[in-house]
Amino acid sequence: GILKQCEGEEIFLGQFVYNKTGTTVQTFALQHEVPEFLLCVKLKILSNWGHPNYTCLYRFRVHGTPRDDS
Repeated sequence: GILKQCEGEEIFLGQFVYNKTGTTVQTFALQHEVPEFLLCVKLKILSNWGHPNYTCLYRFRVHGTPRDDS
């Protein structure tokens, strides 16, 4: 997660493994608490099961609870 303007300090939210033999839609809970509202989330692919040229990613969704600014 990135705190301000999608630049600057990053907060590690966790490392997750997609089960390629599981269902196509998989949900992962954060491994680390988020201390404040995040404007952006960075997804970094570490492995693609060995393909030398590319990784296919069809959809990446982030869900949360909107903050109350009142």
